Amino acid sequence: MADWTLVSVVGSQTYNFPASVTLAAGQTIRVHSGPDAVDNPPNDLKWSGAYLWNNDGDKAELRNEQGVVDSECYGDGC
Repeated sequence: MADWTLVSVVGSQTYNFPASVTLAAGQTIRVHSGPDAVDNPPNDLKWSGAYLWNNDGDKAELRNEQGVVDSECYGDGC
């Protein structure tokens, strides 16, 4: 997943996937943030020990070099 990012749109925070991360068909990768964030590659990756997502709403975008691949939103972030 080199050159792929996960973006918290409301806060403009960006997680850059490590170049060594690969995602096979049917595989799940979880990206964690917050004080209890887990870092256990290759399936659980730590973004930050800080809270990143806006409580009133936010939008997550998964991006590659060609643009937005997928997104999810909640609350005022939609």
